[in-house]
Order: sequence, then C-alpha cells, then structure tokens
Amino acid sequence: MSQDTYLQIRISEEEKEAARLVLSRMGLSLSGAVKIFLRQVVQDQRIPFPIDTEKTTSGGTKLEKPLRKAETIAEWNSFTKRKIG
Repeated sequence: MSQDTYLQIRISEEEKEAARLVLSRMGLSLSGAVKIFLRQVVQDQRIPFPIDTEKTTSGGTKLEKPLRKAETIAEWNSFTKRKIG
C-alpha cells in the first residue's frame, strides 16, 4: 500500500507533547500510533476503545449516549451530522 496522503489534525502543543512522550516510551511515533488507530477503526468498523460519555469535550459540552452506541461508520456519521452539522 502506497503512503501517498497526509492527515492533519489540530491539537494543543501540550497534548501533542504528552502523547509523544507516552508513545515514545512504547516505541511508537505519533504517526505510527495514528496509523494503528485508523487501521483498527477500519478493521472493526468502530472506535477501538470505550468512550466515557460522562466526560466533557474540549468545548465543554457533554457527549450524548448515541456516541457510545455508534457501532458503524454510518452511525457515527449520522450522529456527528446531527450534533455538529
């Protein structure tokens, strides 16, 4: 598989550095960890870890229960369109 595309995300410098430190202790780069995450999402057709809906997002709004129940990409897209779009 060719490596011919880029993915850009925006996070705080502190969050990036904290993640880099943790991942480097595991022998991973940020890029490598994101690749593993995305491969797992595609393989399982869901986010590969539980999401605590009681915590708030960085914007301060509470996440709703449909987020936890989204098992497929289509369900996730449907949920995010209702909440964001």
